[in-house]
Amino acid sequence: MRSDLLEKYPRSDVHVYVVWFNMLPADSRNLVDRRILNDRRVTNFYDPNRLVGAWFADHINGGGIVWDAYFLYPAAAM
Repeated sequence: MRSDLLEKYPRSDVHVYVVWFNMLPADSRNLVDRRILNDRRVTNFYDPNRLVGAWFADHINGGGIVWDAYFLYPAAAM
């Protein structure tokens, strides 16, 4: 995401919404490094209950949790 989109197209009118949540045993809200996607076009969220990952899983592959993924939508989706 960072190198393929944000760095490659620094003037693009893109909006990026990042949802962080614990997935692996070593994950924690305190360890999230928001500098990874440090860009004015990025908004970070934290989802302690993995609701967003579950929603995408239910609507894409029938269950579980979707993580380490990104989805692209046209501007009209806003």
